[in-house]
Amino acid sequence: MLHSFCKFSHAQLQPVCQLRDRCKKYEDDAKVVRAQNRKRIKEHEIRETEARQEVIDLLSAMARDRIHSNELLDKEIKHLRRESTDLLQHDERFDKNISETVKRLEHRLRILESQQQFLQISSKSTLMDCNHNLHCVTS
Repeated sequence: MLHSFCKFSHAQLQPVCQLRDRCKKYEDDAKVVRAQNRKRIKEHEIRETEARQEVIDLLSAMARDRIHSNELLDKEIKHLRRESTDLLQHDERFDKNISETVKRLEHRLRILESQQQFLQISSKSTLMDCNHNLHCVTS
């Protein structure tokens, strides 16, 4: 029935049919390429997500290491502060002991100086007595 209305021969329609077939092939090829592109995009997204997760894991590990290092440093700082405080207290006790020792030595020196003065005076007196007695005996 269609042929009765159509005045074109099969030979005349053949280039149109070939063109239609080529368009159909291009559309099919385009569908395949789009499907491949979607698949590549999906794979790329998966790799990108994995790479981001690796970066997140790495940064998390670095953060944990830094936190651990900070904790170790804090412990070392506390230990050094305690040690410093102990040394300061020891120095204060040492200074106090030295100060007390110096005071005792100064006191002892004053005693010895006064004993020396007494002995000098006593010696002079004894010498004078001896001289006097010697003078008395010889006269």
